[in-house]
Amino acid sequence: MQPHLITKQEIFILQWKSLMADILSCKELQKATGWNPKNLIFDRFGLNLDFIKKQNLTWIDNLLSGSGKKPNYSKPYIKKWIKDYGERKVEANALVVNYTISQFLCITAIEKYLRRNADFHFKQKRKKCIKWFNALLEYYQLKEPIRKLIQKIK
Repeated sequence: MQPHLITKQEIFILQWKSLMADILSCKELQKATGWNPKNLIFDRFGLNLDFIKKQNLTWIDNLLSGSGKKPNYSKPYIKKWIKDYGERKVEANALVVNYTISQFLCITAIEKYLRRNADFHFKQKRKKCIKWFNALLEYYQLKEPIRKLIQKIK
């Protein structure tokens, strides 16, 4: 009987389950913040074929690592990659060269979870928090001591 080779996806799922168990078991965090991670979504995003094509990113005609190491061609995910895309890759540092593309990728990944007018709602909530915080500073007479401390640091 041949042993089962664990895939990267299975490793990710195991890591995710372990992380979620850790987060869910952190009752102190939940009690202190009022936040429950039950509906937390781990959304892996990054380079995919559509994005590579749209952004006209450069393919490299090999699968060698940066140190020149060859991939393990017997791994199922390597076989699938070669079947789908050929023996080529796009380095993640292709995004470093053009931060605008990187920013677009991240913003797109985040914004799909935000409700309509999220920026407006955030600004409204922020105004309330600032007002509350300033009231605390005023109540405890901390504005002037904090201002003096900041001046000393500068």
